[in-house]
Amino acid sequence: EVTAKSETEKPSTPLRFRRAQWRTLLALMLCYLFFYTGRQNFGWAIKFIHEEYGLSTSQLGFISGAMLAGYGIGQAINGNLGDKFGGRAMVTIGALLSCVLNWVTSFGTTFMSLLIPWTANGYVQSMGWAPGSRLLSNWWGAQERGKAFGWYVFSAGFSSVMIFGLAILVLQYLSWQWLFRLPVLLLAMGAVIFYFIARDHPQDLG
Repeated sequence: EVTAKSETEKPSTPLRFRRAQWRTLLALMLCYLFFYTGRQNFGWAIKFIHEEYGLSTSQLGFISGAMLAGYGIGQAINGNLGDKFGGRAMVTIGALLSCVLNWVTSFGTTFMSLLIPWTANGYVQSMGWAPGSRLLSNWWGAQERGKAFGWYVFSAGFSSVMIFGLAILVLQYLSWQWLFRLPVLLLAMGAVIFYFIARDHPQDLG
């Protein structure tokens, strides 16, 4: 006797795939949890840069705005590149380049030596969100994609909280330059872990 399945019954998902699915999501969350350590730290340093190097508030505002412009331009470009080259490579490269550019920014002493690396940092920071979203959509079907993206957005939001705490901790013991040096090491660590755990498609794991 054949019993018809209920329309609301979900098809069974192999355990191996389910575990790989969650590993991919958690690895991406871990990496993006630290992404803002390489982007929201500049605001904490503005006061000290102004006092130490004499840059005007207008100049510092321009530098901050240029980073956002680079980020916006990058979002328009890197989403398509993520489709072509895969989120795994794009997110990892963006995170590692952001770490390097943050260190370069920490040694800046003039308007241009701060503007150039920080604008470039805005661009590479945009290599995280859209390519990461593409990777998630490859792993999570329409019925569960909202849940996956909810956790992804959670990691982005909590990243803002994390840089808040880390910035206070760094400034308590070290100079402002270390705002661009220490927190982003967590981003580099997260990127390496993400690269070795995540795959662009379930087929990559058979």
